[in-house]
Amino acid sequence: MAVIEALQEGAHGIVSLTVAGGSLFRFRRLYMEQADEGGGLPDLAVGAAVVDGLLERAAEAQEAEDKAQALLARAEQYRAGLERKLMAKKFSRAAIAAALDYLEERGWLSDRRYAQAWIRQRMRRHAEGPLSVKAALAAKGLSRDALALAIAAEFDEGQRSELLEQACGLLGGHNDDDMRRSLKKLGWKSAEIDELYERS
Repeated sequence: MAVIEALQEGAHGIVSLTVAGGSLFRFRRLYMEQADEGGGLPDLAVGAAVVDGLLERAAEAQEAEDKAQALLARAEQYRAGLERKLMAKKFSRAAIAAALDYLEERGWLSDRRYAQAWIRQRMRRHAEGPLSVKAALAAKGLSRDALALAIAAEFDEGQRSELLEQACGLLGGHNDDDMRRSLKKLGWKSAEIDELYERS
């Protein structure tokens, strides 16, 4: 058991406390609740005793969140990718899950937002279609629901003809039959391709 010697709670709900012996722990209360394995959570107060390991598990989840936040500050991320990056940093699965759940619940981590950003960026330079981007994003490990929503948003009816024209321009150098086959493989519908050729 560790006895709390000093305790401070910040404006963002992060607790900093020191236990007898001088060890300092920093974490969200939420992570302590999640780290508790049925031992009955103590009141966080000076003089209270805390079960061994509980503070370490809560602090590890906070460290995983801090690392994930730093990665999110640099670029949009997706859950499976962040999990892999945090596993490489030797965080436990429980700490990673707690941190990423917290970030998702607050909208700071979103597979759908990542997928939409990835689709827009990818389509600027590569000939793509609904099927090809779906396969590429599924291979990364994005959730099926997020992927379906992102594809529906990025390939909505109002933009499809423009995106198809863009893909056609990026393919370039094909005869009509080859172009049609290539566009179909990317996931464009025959009717859409026919309409594109009628306009040309």
